[in-house]
Amino acid sequence: MFALDHVQAGRDIQLVFQSAPQSPAALDGIVVGAVPQQPNHYLRREQLATLRRNLTEDRVAVVVTGMRGVGKSQLAAAYAREAIDSGAGLVGWIDAETDGNLLEGLAAVARRLGVADPEGDSQRSAHRLRDYLASRPEPALLVFDNATAPDRVREFVPVRGGTRVVITSTDHAFTTLGSPIDLEVYARAQSLAFLRAATGLDDDSGADRIAGQLGDLPLALTQAAATITIRRLDYGSYEQLLDQPLPAALTRLAGSDHPHRVDKAILLSLDTTEASSADPALDTTVRDVLELIAMLSPAGVRTEILPDASGRLTEALARCEWGSLLTRSTTGETVVMHRLISRVIRERAVDRAPEPRAGLLSRVRRGEAGTGLTRLTNTALDVIESHYIDVKDAWHRREAGAHLIDHIDALWGTRTPATGTAPTLRLIQARHWAGRQLIESADVSRAVEYTYQALADTALVLGTDHLETLAARNALAHAYHAAGRVDEAVAVLELCRTDAERILKSWNPGVLAVRENLADAYRAAGRLDEAIALYRSILPKTKWIPNSIMALDRNARAGLAAALRAAGRITEAIPLYEELHVTTERTLGPAHPTTLACRNNLAIAYQSAGRRAEAITLLEQTQATSEELLGPDHPDTLNARNNVAYAYRAAGRLADAIGLYERTLADRRRSLGPLHPDTLASSNNLAAGYLAAGRVDEAVGLYEQTLTDRERVLSTDHPSTLLTRGNVALAYQKAGRMTEAIATFERTIADSDRLLGHDHPHTLTAYNNLAVAYQAAGRAAEAVTIFEQVLPAREHQLGVEHPDALMTRGNLASAYSAVGRSDEALRLNEHTLTIRERVLGPEHPDTLLSRNNLAASYLSAGRWAEATALLEQTLTARVRILGADHPDTSTTRDDLAFAYRQAGRYVDAVALRELFDRSATGDDPERP
Repeated sequence: MFALDHVQAGRDIQLVFQSAPQSPAALDGIVVGAVPQQPNHYLRREQLATLRRNLTEDRVAVVVTGMRGVGKSQLAAAYAREAIDSGAGLVGWIDAETDGNLLEGLAAVARRLGVADPEGDSQRSAHRLRDYLASRPEPALLVFDNATAPDRVREFVPVRGGTRVVITSTDHAFTTLGSPIDLEVYARAQSLAFLRAATGLDDDSGADRIAGQLGDLPLALTQAAATITIRRLDYGSYEQLLDQPLPAALTRLAGSDHPHRVDKAILLSLDTTEASSADPALDTTVRDVLELIAMLSPAGVRTEILPDASGRLTEALARCEWGSLLTRSTTGETVVMHRLISRVIRERAVDRAPEPRAGLLSRVRRGEAGTGLTRLTNTALDVIESHYIDVKDAWHRREAGAHLIDHIDALWGTRTPATGTAPTLRLIQARHWAGRQLIESADVSRAVEYTYQALADTALVLGTDHLETLAARNALAHAYHAAGRVDEAVAVLELCRTDAERILKSWNPGVLAVRENLADAYRAAGRLDEAIALYRSILPKTKWIPNSIMALDRNARAGLAAALRAAGRITEAIPLYEELHVTTERTLGPAHPTTLACRNNLAIAYQSAGRRAEAITLLEQTQATSEELLGPDHPDTLNARNNVAYAYRAAGRLADAIGLYERTLADRRRSLGPLHPDTLASSNNLAAGYLAAGRVDEAVGLYEQTLTDRERVLSTDHPSTLLTRGNVALAYQKAGRMTEAIATFERTIADSDRLLGHDHPHTLTAYNNLAVAYQAAGRAAEAVTIFEQVLPAREHQLGVEHPDALMTRGNLASAYSAVGRSDEALRLNEHTLTIRERVLGPEHPDTLLSRNNLAASYLSAGRWAEATALLEQTLTARVRILGADHPDTSTTRDDLAFAYRQAGRYVDAVALRELFDRSATGDDPERP
């Protein structure tokens, strides 16, 4: 946001999105999530008809409950496959076992439909999906599989519309959410029918004995049938195998809800599938893939992340499916292992000695060491770490990142004392990566919850003084900062700094990094003096670090420069920006992204200092480099073009600015869609260009359309929506629609007060603009009251020399003049000009504006000679800097002509008018 005297206008901050959400889509034929394929010898359950009937009788939800292994997911999958086969409606399959799985599953559906939160927050996406589906009568199906938190799932169930919901869970508390179906084990006749079909054996007596020993549990019977078929056994031989003792680990940890021999049936199926051929290499790969998948997310594993060093992965997966140990999704991209099978594999590993072999992995970097769960955990981490996503790709690859986070969470959930210390440390570090991935992909609500829990777990396992605990605390602060919860970020970082300085040496890079993060948080919180002091305490130490951490030093200098600029100390900031630009260009090259960012920041600093020509040169270079390296449609290129347009607008090159704004808006609409946040930012900026050029009707129309779109896409309370509403009010004011302008300003203030707080900078801006509107509407006394409240608040927050504080002081002086308090106005204008000349220099545009305003006060006081001298200086400078045609130049020309006439210098007034007649624009200002 850039401050201008008398009217403070809003400008959008550009965010880079690597991919755009689609517009809301038709629901027909859309499948999202890993819907399980129909298994071999699937036995259709009578409860399927009950489920179907309940959902066609205007029931919104059906809840399928029962113990693990009874077939709840398969029942839901059968209904989902029917919906898919019918070709009508959305089918979304969401694993709801953990909060992270739940949110990411719903967000994936929202992204597919084009209704996800544009900024990437999965929780907001889940709510938007619920509201979207509740508003549509078209048929759709959501399946919440293996749900564990009734209140949390309830939050996302659409209660109206055409969407139907199936929930599966072992928790009967879910039955309050819908019509209940309690799924039990097979009836004995069903067990016999299944075994007969699956094994091809006609011995119903033997089948009856097996079904009895396995409690008629569908999962156990499936495992038994696989073992019998692969080994070509009869029921008697299989019964003898069931009588053999279990390994000790399974005996200790067997689930209490199932017959004891269920675990044995699963173990027999595992052993049979892993060693069922004369191909030892393939057998090894089968065992590797089963052990790996058992450690990963029960929601499913995408086959693309599974390593295949042996080249036998496809065959191994096929054998596992044949053995009923894995199920593929209907798309074939994901494999799922039942939770009971995963548990048996993990518990079996406790008693199994490591076997050196080359199968799934060509070389297990750390998994070679250790036994039991240690080996399995390290192997799984080797796979996950090999797929880590770089920070710069976090947004673009956010779905892949979420999938990896699911696996990290699953690994953390399997951690036991048997896991060992080393893999536990690696797991903690993996969770640090997961937190960063959530932050960088803008999933900020989930990032806060995730890093908070990771900190609590890390402190419990390693202690509060461990370095990994410090890292986890720093990550939580980063998440708070990214979520806009800056005060909480400051509090966490202050504690982190205290601990780091106590545990480590003051020059340690970790300590310096924490201080830098704290300085960043101070700056974001508006505590600029503290931020500047902390940045300056860091810089002398960075050069003494061995192999100097260039990024740390560069970031600290950039942060200090930004804090100085935010504090209005632009002359101190510019040398830092210049040094950063030169150093970065020399070390990284002129086309490196960091160099481009430094060049952009230097250009903005030049612009703030009134050095517009230099700013434009740098911004044009950045745009040209981006187009050459990235292409004309890349988000960074479009952002660079937007910044050039803004610089043109500030320099009075309105035609050039509007041309670039129009081109950027057209490109964003084409490449990103009409409702993408960047597209709406371009609409807002083009409207500002129209307004500056006097094309008021076009500005009003475009602002109104942008406001409507932002209210629909972002919500009525989003900060960008508030910004656009304020800009609509500015346009109404420019159009002379004062009643509408004031009403819109007043609504903006009410919303800002409620959402941001009375003293928030955006709220103070809204008050400033309302006061300007009051003054323009002849309500100068009310304007004075508001300005007198805003000025001390801004001076307290920002300092008396900050541009926003100086702007409000100038506005108050103007209001004083309007109510006849000319002496007070003159003193304020003199004070403002003195500060601006010292801080910004004698020819900064804001300084020239203050000089013009002080001259107006002198004119009101009858001090013609002083007024004339100031206006002559101002006019000379504006002609040289802005050109004779610039609106500000025309204003000063008219003021000077008025001063000449008042002083009796009619010849000079006429000469001035004749000199500028060809380029003059606008009417003479009204003077008392």
